[in-house]
Amino acid sequence: MMFDKNTHRQALAEVRAFEEYHGLRVVFACVRGSQAAGYAGRKSDLDLFLVYVRPVRCYYGLTNHADALEACPANSEDTDVMAWDVRKASRLVVKGNAQLLDMLRNRTWHLDLSQGVQGLAYLSWAGRDEAMRAWTEQALRFWSVREEVYASLGQAQATLHRAAQVAGDPERHDKQVLVAARLYLRAVCAVDLRLTPPSDLAELYPLVYDREARSALARMVEARQEGQPTAVADRQRVVMWLERSLNKEAATSAVKNRCPVVPGQGDREAMEYAMVTLVEAAQT
Repeated sequence: MMFDKNTHRQALAEVRAFEEYHGLRVVFACVRGSQAAGYAGRKSDLDLFLVYVRPVRCYYGLTNHADALEACPANSEDTDVMAWDVRKASRLVVKGNAQLLDMLRNRTWHLDLSQGVQGLAYLSWAGRDEAMRAWTEQALRFWSVREEVYASLGQAQATLHRAAQVAGDPERHDKQVLVAARLYLRAVCAVDLRLTPPSDLAELYPLVYDREARSALARMVEARQEGQPTAVADRQRVVMWLERSLNKEAATSAVKNRCPVVPGQGDREAMEYAMVTLVEAAQT
């Protein structure tokens, strides 16, 4: 899926507004959610994930600062922001956080934070960019099949349960079903192919071995993209496939049992060094 230029321009404006309001540096930004997963509707919000760095005194002083922030008053109403301090992000990376590692890995939806930066400011940004690349390289070494599978299956089961609770609202219900489908297929991709899963749901269609469910899932995505209601038969077929696939006593246990026990290959000390370097580089 191509990155729409208007979406990129809007996202950058939201990032700059966020930085200015909070007085901090954003060192990583990406589009997440339905936009990145390929099933955004015409009314979908712009979902952003940011990693930020505060002034260095905040990491050594006595005052506690929030390690997670959301959209600020300077952001538009249709923008949803999830932002983590680089220290929080680093700690979660070491634990193998699948969601964060997915966003770091999928460069298709990364924002080019150098746009609009000129002269000496660009040279300062280039130093931060190099430090960010080193931090990301260390972070991705913590990915493991086991963490991906366990996290994705757990979230898929919870999401499908939430979908059942909003069955009376077709739009919300369909979105939750698509999220659950993507999470389940990410687990299958990791355990069967030993590959880091793609973000775009369409790339995971071949892993739906039930042909009718695969076709129904594709039609659900197309209907949502075009702002059209989902056919009842398609919705029912996909839900039945998911309920069968996510049955805890059967299919889910079978998937988990195929997981290798090998952990990620990351190095905690190297990750810490990369984090400190990034904090220092972001001060310029």
